[in-house]
Amino acid sequence: MAHICADAVKETATNSGTGNLTLAGAVSTFQAFSAVCANNDTFFYRIAHQTLNEWEIGYGTFVSATPAIARTTVIESSNADAAVNFSAGTKDVLLVSPAITQTWGTLAPASITSGQNDYNPTGLKYANILTLTNDNVRYITGLAGGFPGRNITLHVLETAQGPVILRDESTSSTAANRFSLPARRVFIWPGDSVELFYDVNTSRWDTKGAPVSAVSRDDF
Repeated sequence: MAHICADAVKETATNSGTGNLTLAGAVSTFQAFSAVCANNDTFFYRIAHQTLNEWEIGYGTFVSATPAIARTTVIESSNADAAVNFSAGTKDVLLVSPAITQTWGTLAPASITSGQNDYNPTGLKYANILTLTNDNVRYITGLAGGFPGRNITLHVLETAQGPVILRDESTSSTAANRFSLPARRVFIWPGDSVELFYDVNTSRWDTKGAPVSAVSRDDF
């Protein structure tokens, strides 16, 4: 299994509902998914009904036997970001690189003034960098918006009134939003950052490289 990013991949599909979409072949001047994907490869997709306001962007899995797209995780859609129950008719199906995969989406949420479970500040789905501040030492037990391959950097501003602390596998957050950390707690001190990625194998947020640790700091 590999995660595929490729240009000029577009097919059509005609089946309806919320399930897999059977691919009907490449559109003229485009490649088929089978030209770049093997069975169980993953990718980001866009599906759009040709005549109705029904569309969906998500993280998909290629099913080579059909061939088809399994709509593994919906990122954004015309159905309030849930899976679209597509109507009958032809849909365009494209392999894409959505905005969420870019590296310049920065979000500055409101100051954290209490512990955060399933942390989901407004605008999170468009951000790759969160610049955080707080009124005191505050915990985050989980982060919403995870899907395989997503990366987010948490940066605590110098103006923060203490560290932001990530808790490992806390049951205070929904399982799919939890952190899988190399320590029971990871401290992010003012001026420091932690890079997170969403692990496809564990459905958890994990750290990239060595985390910031509080154990050697004497100012807490």
